[in-house]
Amino acid sequence: MTSKQAQKKLQRINQLTSEEKEFVKNTFLYDYLVLVAHKGTIDPKGYLDDSEF
Repeated sequence: MTSKQAQKKLQRINQLTSEEKEFVKNTFLYDYLVLVAHKGTIDPKGYLDDSEF
C-alpha cells in the first residue's frame, strides 16, 4: 500500500458517522493506515517502540 492510498482511505474514514469512525479508530487497521500515510514518521500507539522488549 502506498502513502497516497492510505491517505485516501483515511479520508474515507473521516467521512463516516461518529459511531463508525470511533469503531474504526480502535482497530489495528486504522493505526496501520496512519503509519503508512505518514511514511513511518508517526507511530500512533507506540507499536515500533522496542524499549519494552
